[in-house]
Amino acid sequence: MSPISDSGSMSNQHGSMQANGQAMPPGRRPMTFLELRERASQIQAYITKLQAAALALNTNRASVGQASFLTQMQALAADYRSKKELLAKLVQAMNQATSNSNGNGPQGGNPRNL
Repeated sequence: MSPISDSGSMSNQHGSMQANGQAMPPGRRPMTFLELRERASQIQAYITKLQAAALALNTNRASVGQASFLTQMQALAADYRSKKELLAKLVQAMNQATSNSNGNGPQGGNPRNL
């Protein structure tokens, strides 16, 4: 994801509005349900890898210095928390997309089937 440039005031930029009322940056489009589901699956897989890395680090704790262990574990924990927050936002967006489909069902599947 590229950074958003601050090339002008919000009144001068022409972004579209999302369903939740937030402005989309210029040149961006909302993700489809299938894209949301794929991204959620990727984030879930990454969270699983983080959990395995934390377990491995804890298992090898004796061979790693105390300061190094704490630094690495804190980095893993921070990454884990941020990915869990992102996953929650993705699931929320998927649920909103499901509810916005006017009873026709989600486009591409159920958000609970990750």
